Amino acid sequence: DPVPILLEGSTGVGKSASIMEAAYLCGQRELVRYNMSSRVSIDDLLGKVALVFNEKTESTVFQFVEGPFTRAFANGYWLLLDELNLAQDTVLQAIESALDTCQLTINNTSS
Repeated sequence: DPVPILLEGSTGVGKSASIMEAAYLCGQRELVRYNMSSRVSIDDLLGKVALVFNEKTESTVFQFVEGPFTRAFANGYWLLLDELNLAQDTVLQAIESALDTCQLTINNTSS
């Protein structure tokens, strides 16, 4: 089972590089990296319904676009969230809930 890890330390000591190297050495097929900030919303991290061009039908449709957290969570990828200390409380609560329950529920992804 995956284990969430929180690394704390001064800027430039190699926290992110250590995680990227660990993922590489473990043979992880993908590492999703995302820079957090005070402007990152739950929609940015989890995903949102957006207008997307459909090449098959050559039309624009509403479609759910996964955010980096959802993509990593759903596919079992490693997830590196840089600058997590800058995230809004609501974003941190969504992350904590998913990690505590091992479930991620996204409601009404159709529009």
